[in-house]
Amino acid sequence: MTIDRESDELAPVIPLFGGSSPDSGTTDDRAGIRDRAFDRLARKLGRKGLSLAEAREFLSDEGVPREDIDVIVDEMHARRWLDDDVLAEQIVHSCVSRRNDGRRAIAAALAKRRIDRETAARALSDLPDDDEERAHVFARSKVGALSRLDRDVAVRRLVGQLQRRGYPPSVSVSVAVAVLAEAEASRGL
Repeated sequence: MTIDRESDELAPVIPLFGGSSPDSGTTDDRAGIRDRAFDRLARKLGRKGLSLAEAREFLSDEGVPREDIDVIVDEMHARRWLDDDVLAEQIVHSCVSRRNDGRRAIAAALAKRRIDRETAARALSDLPDDDEERAHVFARSKVGALSRLDRDVAVRRLVGQLQRRGYPPSVSVSVAVAVLAEAEASRGL
């Protein structure tokens, strides 16, 4: 209950999602609840892109009824505020350009964000087959920190770092050995 400031009487509080109120079943109340949920999701999208599944989960966690979740998500999808294809492309771009991740790590990032397999496969199919080039770029950025270590230790650590970035074992080993050899040659060893 809240106090109505104009009449100093107690007025019923209509909860944001769910709960009961004197006339909680009216169409106007449902529309208001849906509008508030839509606004909350829109604010969340302003901070971070969400997949369709993440948006549904957010609304469910907020206590929005399932039928309202479907209406809200469908509306946002129609406006292209929620688009798994676009989000998948953004994730792939970020993983490639910022992190130099391999294909497996990118696929894992897409799965973590609950992008469906078909959409993830489309996004990954647009990815150039340059895992080895990206692995070289990443390894070259790490080789300086490994210069004081024994060669075998440096190879093992660099291989581990590459594999954690999602590069296959064969690529990780060949790139680690090649990049460490380059570094040794440049130092004149």
